[in-house]
Amino acid sequence: MARWRATLPGLLLAGLVACGGAPAATVSQPLTGATAPAGSPGTPAATATLPAAATARAAGTAVPGVTPTPAPAPTRAAGAAFAPQPGGPVPGDWKVYRGPATFPIVIAHPPDWTVDASLFPAQSVIFIVGPAGNVDEEEYVEIVAGPQDADANIDVLRDDFYHRKTPFCDKTGIEYTERRQLTGATFAILGATCDQSDVLAFLQVASGLKGGDEWGIAMRTPYERKEQRLREVFDPMLASVNVYALFER
Repeated sequence: MARWRATLPGLLLAGLVACGGAPAATVSQPLTGATAPAGSPGTPAATATLPAAATARAAGTAVPGVTPTPAPAPTRAAGAAFAPQPGGPVPGDWKVYRGPATFPIVIAHPPDWTVDASLFPAQSVIFIVGPAGNVDEEEYVEIVAGPQDADANIDVLRDDFYHRKTPFCDKTGIEYTERRQLTGATFAILGATCDQSDVLAFLQVASGLKGGDEWGIAMRTPYERKEQRLREVFDPMLASVNVYALFER
């Protein structure tokens, strides 16, 4: 099925702006710490006569007229890599995609699903493709981003996104609408069927506003896999979403 390809450049949310390059995953490095070397066993400690104030401090007692100096607060190691984290729990063997400044989103996905940013390299869109490895198999997650319009409304954005995703459907039927908290913001969600001549598909779209940007997430699968995919793939993926910065203009 390739009819969606002809319509996809027009499927992005209203007001989306091209980034000028394909989003690419960034690799985060874990923080590392150092431990102080242990003293040599058997070496006698040096002894000295301490002033009274020092003796009191060593004993943990207050010293009249002396204000204790608080211990410095711990800080992150200099040069440590920033590693944005998922917004929710990640199933044990799942992978985590961390986007760059041109696509600042974190999302977890099953290990046999693949992130693809190459289909429309001049636009702010990525696909996470199902196990078949081909978007034409009609099982994928699409994520788009762009700067927010002044009068943006998540319900209007969701409905517009839905209509832009279904012009190739012979018939459509809305099954439910709801709102859900994702990445600290409210997203409007819609689930529907897309009936084509040779396939019946399930489509779920979610639209939200975060930090002055518009985000849209579309999820598609053959209808016979709907319940299993919602439970085991789509819902955990949505729960893991974290938009960690402004979309880079």
